[in-house]
Amino acid sequence: MLALLQHVLEYGASQGQSFVGIAEFITLSSLIASFLLFLSLAIRSRHAEGGIARSFKFQLSIAILFWILGEVISFLNYADLGMYVHTCSMALFAFFLAYRVRALASR
Repeated sequence: MLALLQHVLEYGASQGQSFVGIAEFITLSSLIASFLLFLSLAIRSRHAEGGIARSFKFQLSIAILFWILGEVISFLNYADLGMYVHTCSMALFAFFLAYRVRALASR
């Protein structure tokens, strides 16, 4: 993890934006932590909601995984592709949320 932080800081320093590099590192670290948290919660409650794939926690972890993928792609200097992946992750999140709201409204 420290090597990743050093790489991020070197990247930011070479671009003249060390604060941007630190912010990107914090964002990526927070996303990874939230992905692991939601995934562990989904695995723990896999029997409560009719399986792990139907769990909202698991669906959130999938959307966050796509978000992480978009951030990593942007970090590797493919900003346009990273934004497309980020947009797809947000659309996936909106789909999961709309699906859950529709299911709650029909009860």
